[in-house]
Amino acid sequence: MASANQSGAWDESSGNIAHAARGGQVAFELEFLERLLTTSPDHLDGLRRMAELLARHGLVDEALIIDRRLVSLRPQDCVARYNLACTLARGNQGAEALVELGKAIDAGYDDLAFLEVDTDFDGLRSEPAYQALLAQLRSRKLAGHSQN
Repeated sequence: MASANQSGAWDESSGNIAHAARGGQVAFELEFLERLLTTSPDHLDGLRRMAELLARHGLVDEALIIDRRLVSLRPQDCVARYNLACTLARGNQGAEALVELGKAIDAGYDDLAFLEVDTDFDGLRSEPAYQALLAQLRSRKLAGHSQN
């Protein structure tokens, strides 16, 4: 079975992610996505779903590889950058998570309500840089509403 190597490419030698998920529906879906990404390594929806499943099941290092690949494929995609920030935060890489969150906001991420409750950022909420990013997004949203 194939999985992501450090470059985000898919090969037959780097392990079996589905096996790590311990069976059931998740393992089935991961195995399906592994097969899809072996034949179509730049399949954006497949990469997004794979990263989401891996992160949700605690395979943060593997999810980071895929999230970084998504950002390399779509550097201006605010959701790809936001998801990378989430995964970095889950992996206790707070400084880099905040940098990526800032890039997501600069690229157009604007879901302030979700950002304020997203549990991935619980460990960063008291950080001044996180608070500054929230303030930036709030002011941008207020400016947008005052123009309407």
